[in-house]
Amino acid sequence: MNDQKWAEILRVFGPAGARTLRDLKAEIDGEGDITSLTVEPEDVEYFGTKMSLPAATIRFEKPRFGEPLADLIAYQQCMEQIVSRRTFVHRLFSLADSEEANKIANPEIYVSLFDLSGREIVESMAIHYRKIFELMIYACWTAFEPRMKMSYEANQLKNIHQCLRDKFPAVHTFMVPMFANSFEPIPPDKREGFDFDELLEAYGFSSKIVHETGPYRRPFDVILALHKFVEWNSRLLTVLALHRIQISSSEFVFCRCRGDGKVFVWIDGNKPIVVPRGALETATQQAL
Repeated sequence: MNDQKWAEILRVFGPAGARTLRDLKAEIDGEGDITSLTVEPEDVEYFGTKMSLPAATIRFEKPRFGEPLADLIAYQQCMEQIVSRRTFVHRLFSLADSEEANKIANPEIYVSLFDLSGREIVESMAIHYRKIFELMIYACWTAFEPRMKMSYEANQLKNIHQCLRDKFPAVHTFMVPMFANSFEPIPPDKREGFDFDELLEAYGFSSKIVHETGPYRRPFDVILALHKFVEWNSRLLTVLALHRIQISSSEFVFCRCRGDGKVFVWIDGNKPIVVPRGALETATQQAL
């Protein structure tokens, strides 16, 4: 409350302890906040002085806070899960292709673990990539969630993204990879990330692997799947290194995932001026 409102309250209630406040009435809004106080007229005596205090109503205006632009906590949580799952897939791929794994598979003869359990390995990778793609859409959702009117139970990627496009047609609602040195968007012909249609295609490909093919359908191509995984890993690294989502005409959610797994998320302008400390450092630089 400002000084003017405090002066009004002191004038209505009189000297401290003068009013009995027995007939004090309050109006409360649906959020439980007091919007007005009304006092009846009252004759009082204050240190031997008789005085009449008139009826009055004091009205309160709720403070207006700017609408939150993005749920940065939820965005960071989505990105941390993506980093964790991508790391797991990379480690699984490295393990399955390592000499140690081959010896574990068959200590007598050098046999590739991919040959022994190719389908199971590929399915495990496909499950995690499928979850990664879902998390990428969920992250985009959190960038706009404070201004969205959509059920938290929504889980269809197409529905979420279409809702974002319909409600915010003037901005780019998907992740755009950025150059870390200039904060300029990376052209698709330089080093691609994903646009939504490409992500949806990759999501569909991984979903087919996850679901059983049945006895009358041709099994999925393991080699093709592995080539896809390598490509997706490269694209993901581009997105994770630094990307942004436009959330208004002049504001963006920026996200930087460092090589050591640390994730930074912040809101800034087209050319960031308040980059979080350590966001653009590598793990080596941080150690130094």
